[in-house]
Amino acid sequence: MPPRIRARISCLFIALLLGMWASACRPSSDILPGSTTMDVTLTDGTCTPGAWTVLADHEISISFHNQTEEARQFTVMLIPVTPQPGRLNAADILWTTPVPPGDSSATFTTPPTAGEYDVLCGPEGVLSLETLFRLIVTQAQN
Repeated sequence: MPPRIRARISCLFIALLLGMWASACRPSSDILPGSTTMDVTLTDGTCTPGAWTVLADHEISISFHNQTEEARQFTVMLIPVTPQPGRLNAADILWTTPVPPGDSSATFTTPPTAGEYDVLCGPEGVLSLETLFRLIVTQAQN
């Protein structure tokens, strides 16, 4: 095979691999507008899915699967989280619930206002950007 064709095939193969990698890194959105349940899996340093899309002012049932050996805190913030680690301010929290190891559940009413809300699911009361995810709230369409 001529070197020029081999180089083109190599470039196509690399582009294909990069595309697959980029799609794997994109945050998933397992709960879509209109859904009333969502599954959240917590492991050390991660929380999946990485983004949730929900309708404004709706009650959502959350099934937690905490695969760590310690309790976590699932916290929906009213304001964007700053990039500096630190402690959470109670006035900036919309809703929070402890998540013990193993399986548990909770019910949450989504914010009444459409927008993107930061969600933390790390150790209780600790701000860590490693556990920062998004709650995307949309208005119901009539």
